[in-house]
Amino acid sequence: MARLSLLKQSFLVLSLLLSGCSTQTPISKMDNNFVCNGQADYWKEWSFGVGGRETQDKCRQAARAYCSQTGKNAIELSAKYSNSGVARPSSAEVVFSCQTAEEQRVAATRAKQLSDAQFKKSIAEVRQVCIESFGFKPDTPDLSHCMLDIQKERAADQRHAEVNTTIKESTQAMIEEQERQQSIETANNIVRDIQNAAPRPMTCTTFGNTTNCY
Repeated sequence: MARLSLLKQSFLVLSLLLSGCSTQTPISKMDNNFVCNGQADYWKEWSFGVGGRETQDKCRQAARAYCSQTGKNAIELSAKYSNSGVARPSSAEVVFSCQTAEEQRVAATRAKQLSDAQFKKSIAEVRQVCIESFGFKPDTPDLSHCMLDIQKERAADQRHAEVNTTIKESTQAMIEEQERQQSIETANNIVRDIQNAAPRPMTCTTFGNTTNCY
């Protein structure tokens, strides 16, 4: 019974492996933008904990194809994915907008204007901190030094946050690759077990001219 159960499980796993993995990537409207909700039909590479990045890439391809129908470019606004799990295929979500080259130029100009305004606001806030919290007098060298020091600290904090994000993404990629390799090893072991399994003895019974084997 134990060997029969193993063979049934192996057959199920190999069936998923041979069936392949297609991905559904429907596009829907969301406010003034669009969203692609991608989901694999089966567990990517018939294993758990993988497949999210591939599903996300397929969603990005679907977004580009969708926008190209109207001669526009797909501008990604946000993206996230989820790897496969128990009774759950991998999935992804990509939010995007379709813009012409002129619309992209206008958006870039507005973004720069907003960035400049935020920078000026940040400078004003730093200046206020140096005057009110540290007691520096306006329009003095000491005030300038205070503002410069605070800006350096904020820049260092931002760089530190970016480094942490990069490390986190690299670590996640390594974990996914390890899980993929473990899945491949599991598949090889299952195939090896099937190949090494001893043939089940056959029993035959004869009634008159009829012989039944099982």
